[in-house]
This record gives sequence, structure tokens and C-alpha cells, in this order.
Amino acid sequence: MTKEELKERIDELMRMYDQEEIDGDTYMRLMLELHASVQEELED
Repeated sequence: MTKEELKERIDELMRMYDQEEIDGDTYMRLMLELHASVQEELED
């Protein structure tokens, strides 16, 4: 995943939370999953 792709995913999660498409718990879970997937890519 490139920096731009990561930024787009984070921006999308922030937009979804801001527009109340997802709640705080879901936002946090998805951000943690995104963080974990990036960490896995860096370890490979």
C-alpha cells in the first residue's frame, strides 16, 4: 500500500465517521485493522 492509498483509506474512514455512517467503535476498529495491515506489509 502506498502512502497515497493509506491516506485515502484514512480520509474515507474519517468521512464515514463524520457523516455518522459508522459509529465510534466501528471507526476505531477499522483504523486499528488498517494500522495492523500496514504493519504486516512493513514486516514482509
